[in-house]
Amino acid sequence: MESAGHSAPSPAVLMPVFNYFDANADGTVSIQEFAAAVSRYNTRQVLKQDLDNKIAQEVIERIARSVVRTGHRPQDLFGTLDRDQNGRLSRVELELVILGFQPDLALSEREAVFARFDFDGSGLVDLREFCAALQSVSDSILVAVEEKVRLIGREFQHKALDIHDSFVAFDRNGDGQLSREEWLRAMSVLDLPLSMDDLEAVFSHVDRNQDGVVSISEFLQLFGSPVARALSVLTPYPSLLRTPVAPPLPPTCVYQPLHGVESFWEKEALDLVKSCLSVQRSGLGIVEVFRRLDIDNSETMTSYEFHRLLTSYRPDLTSPQVDQLFSKVNISRSGAITLSEFVRRLG
Repeated sequence: MESAGHSAPSPAVLMPVFNYFDANADGTVSIQEFAAAVSRYNTRQVLKQDLDNKIAQEVIERIARSVVRTGHRPQDLFGTLDRDQNGRLSRVELELVILGFQPDLALSEREAVFARFDFDGSGLVDLREFCAALQSVSDSILVAVEEKVRLIGREFQHKALDIHDSFVAFDRNGDGQLSREEWLRAMSVLDLPLSMDDLEAVFSHVDRNQDGVVSISEFLQLFGSPVARALSVLTPYPSLLRTPVAPPLPPTCVYQPLHGVESFWEKEALDLVKSCLSVQRSGLGIVEVFRRLDIDNSETMTSYEFHRLLTSYRPDLTSPQVDQLFSKVNISRSGAITLSEFVRRLG
């Protein structure tokens, strides 16, 4: 040690080390005593390392849960921590979030957390390493909240559940909105492969005005059909505020025979729209649906408005095909669908 530039330790310093090895205090250290002391030291080191790794796992899990629960992406958090915007996190930058979740970490514990992020041991953490560390404790952390919304929507479709009726069933106290408790209970019924944090994130995403509850309009906006979503956000037109909604049409208008025979694909397309516009699906009477789809407030449905409606449900249809369907509904050949024509075929 002296040749390396260090002074030799004094006997007073070495004596506690000797006594540690001299278990029977006979003034000598046998090979058995030496092996036992080394074994005890290794055991303590292994246990300490395991404990540090366990704490590191818990800290990273809390960070990941926070990211998922708030609906953010790991990239967002990385960008916030990367204060010098060099694309890598230093130990100081990463510890801003680490100590934010567990401020009482010992040095060895902070080292263990950093090592979980710093895969290549470079002393810096890039975005790939950051995302991989968080993904190792949360499979869904890299899945955008929008995809989780789509997953729930697909589950409604798979189970053939009507969105409007489902909301009514989920709304246990009948106040027209879902509390967080009602939301979580409803999602448990669907048996989704989503964690509680995922469901919290989707709840916050659906609750657009952040009032702590999900209204039926917010629910339909995310999970309903394209037209149901449109109807949920459209406000009444000024003319509707000035005049009452027209009374239901007389039976002679509703049930007059069709002019011309519809082909199979025409009937299928129009029946689909009719089903989606029904009061059971949209929550609105057919007359009110017509009023809200009447964008220019002309009291008729123009070709443009009809195209907008049809392609919401059947985006695969070509413009000539939609024109052909328009002619099936507009039996008067006036160039605009009247309320009676609309109700006759789609009501």
